[in-house]
This record gives sequence, C-alpha cells and structure tokens, in this order.
Amino acid sequence: PQRCKSICSTNFRLALAGSGATWKDAGKTTGTPLYGFGIYLAERITKADEYSSPLRPGEEQVAPVIPLDGDGEVFTLLLCRVMGGRTNVITTNEIEVDKLRKDVFEGPYNSVFGDREASLGKPFREVVVYDKDQCYPEYLLVYRRVFA
Repeated sequence: PQRCKSICSTNFRLALAGSGATWKDAGKTTGTPLYGFGIYLAERITKADEYSSPLRPGEEQVAPVIPLDGDGEVFTLLLCRVMGGRTNVITTNEIEVDKLRKDVFEGPYNSVFGDREASLGKPFREVVVYDKDQCYPEYLLVYRRVFA
C-alpha cells in the first residue's frame, strides 16, 4: 500500500497524472488520459479494483494486517471524498481534452463526469478533478477479492 500511504500523507500529485494505467506509446513513461491530466476517481469500487495490484510478500501493510498466505491475494485502494462542484457531464468518446481543461480552468466547470453508461453502454462512470484540493483520501481499504 506504499502508493496509497503516500497519497494519504502528501495528497495526490498531478505531476504524475498519465503515468499510471493510462495507455502509453511504446517507450513513453506517460500517456494522455481520456479526460486530460487530472485525478481520476471511480463511482464504483469494482472499477477502482481494476487498477489495484496485489501486495507482495513482505510488503508493509496498514493495521489491521491481513495475512498474505491466506486465501487469495491482498489488495489496497483509497476511498475518497470528492468535491465535484459544477460538473461538465461527458457522454461520448468525442473528447477534446484541451477544451475540457479550459472549461474547468477558465470556464464554468469545476470537474468532469465521464458518464460512459448513458450512451456508450460502458459499465462505469468516472469523476475527474484537476485540483488536488478537491479530493480527500478518507479511507485506505485493505481487502481480498472474493468470487462467488
């Protein structure tokens, strides 16, 4: 949970936007995220879980400690409180990233709500904020995936 703990102690770092799970060109360390460089948050925990990596043996945990030798791998993620403010709702794949950012930084919006369920039939919706002070990591969750 080192990355989660780092965010909890120092907040999100926008300078790292695009360096995580974003698609990247070969040989590049960063890519251009769908809604631009911001902090991406999922409406559903199952979406956030897609980006979580299992803890490695010996990796420091937070209390309560879950044994890594039990049934299945152990994961961590952050449950955050987000202030979206006036939100720009996007329902298509036709996205002009520069216009999105301009609408937030110079226009009437404070965040982007990517509603990929409405017209695209995708299973998740996401919130993107471009100011780290709009997002507060409230809980660090430690869990195992259980499949029924």
